Amino acid sequence: MTERLPISRRTALQIAAATVAATTLNTPRRAEAARPRVILPNDRRLGDLKDLNGYFPFQPSATVAEWEKRAEYVRRQVMVACGIWPIPTKQPLNAVVHGKVERDDYTVERVILQTGDGLYCTGSLYRPKASAKGKRPAVLCPHGHWADGRFHRHNDKTFEGELKSKAETFESGRHPLQARCVQLARMGCVVFLYDMLGVADSSAPLPAGLIHGFAKQRDDLSKPDRWGMYSAQSEMRCLNSLGLQTWNSIRALDWISALDDVDPSRIGVTGASGGGTQTFILGAVDSRPSAFFPAVMVSTAMQGGCTCENATYLRVGTGNIELAALIAPRPLGMSAADDWTKELETKGLPELKQHYALLGVPDKVMGKYLPFPHNYNQPSRLMMYEFFNRYLNLGIQGPIVERDFTPLTTEEATVWTGDHKKPEATAEAFHGDWFRTGDLACRDERGYFYIVGRIKDMILRAGYNVYPREIEELLFEHPAVHECAVYGITEKTLY
Repeated sequence: MTERLPISRRTALQIAAATVAATTLNTPRRAEAARPRVILPNDRRLGDLKDLNGYFPFQPSATVAEWEKRAEYVRRQVMVACGIWPIPTKQPLNAVVHGKVERDDYTVERVILQTGDGLYCTGSLYRPKASAKGKRPAVLCPHGHWADGRFHRHNDKTFEGELKSKAETFESGRHPLQARCVQLARMGCVVFLYDMLGVADSSAPLPAGLIHGFAKQRDDLSKPDRWGMYSAQSEMRCLNSLGLQTWNSIRALDWISALDDVDPSRIGVTGASGGGTQTFILGAVDSRPSAFFPAVMVSTAMQGGCTCENATYLRVGTGNIELAALIAPRPLGMSAADDWTKELETKGLPELKQHYALLGVPDKVMGKYLPFPHNYNQPSRLMMYEFFNRYLNLGIQGPIVERDFTPLTTEEATVWTGDHKKPEATAEAFHGDWFRTGDLACRDERGYFYIVGRIKDMILRAGYNVYPREIEELLFEHPAVHECAVYGITEKTLY
């Protein structure tokens, strides 16, 4: 019996093409016949594989009718890639809003939304204290890949550079995510800053290492009858981190639109980097928000460096410029920096301006390069404030300037408090009346148990995962150490 070796479809195509060529060369022919050239089929599958670091230009349509047909196709493609076509059944959000924190001219509340079975959208809701004549505009803020997410705080070295370059001017600029929410609230907006999956308060049941750092298939979760995220079974079902985060954005929009004090016709969306991806993806699939400002993300170059920004089918025949074009004719503002977006003003923006002109709204798209590293710093935020002032009809006269503020501590911002615990985490921690400590143990032939590690208590330090067991083993090497235990505590000065 001949053993059949598995090969990829790509390899099979290359072998077939080579076989055809070889057959052509080896076919007997008359001596006077010219030797034919070997020409491989014009098949894209035989070429170099395309990755996220390629070139993704956008060719505007020639007519409005042509664009409408194209837009319907690309929008459907995005929704299929995200696993949200058709739109899943929306369950009650069971919203919990608690722990109000009072500041001088705004308040912040903790929000828990149950967006699915075991899936939560958590965040901070900012509201202005000043009275309003009618309902207020609202802004959704997906935060992106900042260390510690919604709890982010620049360390001393980073912040020193921010002050020196004039990227920030106030001490509170250490907290750039909070800064935009505070200023927007002072401008009269209701603002919801919400967590990406696996980050800050949204670390369970899908941890950051899986959602944002997956790199190798897990054999125990890649089987036909037992599978997890990023397995073949998951990909065939279009179940992916991009889709889950997009679903959280849609449900966050559902919730904020229904608040008594919010005008659902004046809702903006803004985020930077991975939050910028969430901004234009939400704009591509949902027609309700009225203005969008994705910062340092939209470009013809790198399309998104995290697993949470990519999905099977997503960018087949398209790219981020065209995905942002799906926002039209609604207003679109973009910032660019010294990263993959630095050529936006010459590659991408001209085509978007042509696209908006075709739709009769040439003034509703803007973009600007600012000479800073990848950021959502004060100059970029000032551009965003002016954009929303215009398109959310805030009515603020004169230049908009930020003022210093008192940042929230992690304890003030976290949604999981003594009175509001994670239901699934609590249920998982107990087996009957027994509490699962998370220790890993083995038992020898004599019946003795030995602790060999932990599955819990991983310490997050400035984006690094620190395992207590590793530190303990190092300490045990010192002859003066007989017993030790390492555990993490909150320390406000270490980030």
